[in-house]
Amino acid sequence: MKIETERLIIRSFVESDIDEYAKIVNDGRVTKYLINTSPRSFQEASDFVKETITEESETGIARYAVVLKENNKLIGFCGFKAFDDYTDFGWLYGFEHWGNGYGSEAALAVFDYGIQELQLTDMVSGTVIENVASVKIIEKLGFEYKTHREKNGNQLAVHSQFDINP
Repeated sequence: MKIETERLIIRSFVESDIDEYAKIVNDGRVTKYLINTSPRSFQEASDFVKETITEESETGIARYAVVLKENNKLIGFCGFKAFDDYTDFGWLYGFEHWGNGYGSEAALAVFDYGIQELQLTDMVSGTVIENVASVKIIEKLGFEYKTHREKNGNQLAVHSQFDINP
């Protein structure tokens, strides 16, 4: 899989991404908005990348690596995670790349890919309520607020986009 935007390349993860991804998720500023707020170990990062590669090869649905065009640097991920009755749409970026519009740029492109190419018809996206930047992206994509729920002591805002007509 490969998508290009003005500033980004969004592609399938490869094992050579593990070191860079491990640096991103070992930063507590990055993980503070995740359900499990603990920084991730190198092994956890490695497992994530390898599982993502396997999921994509088996289903075509995955979290995709987001890379800067200017220097080919991995800055995070954006994409899908399939569950039994819905598909989660989410993203994560290295702290130094927050506030540059990369999240919106990638999310718009990957969301369109999900609808047009993967023919996804129902997606859910949730984030910790305090993650205002992600809530704005979710709303920009047309997801509708559904509910708040608590998970691991965090208040989540859950949005959904059902019955999408491509």
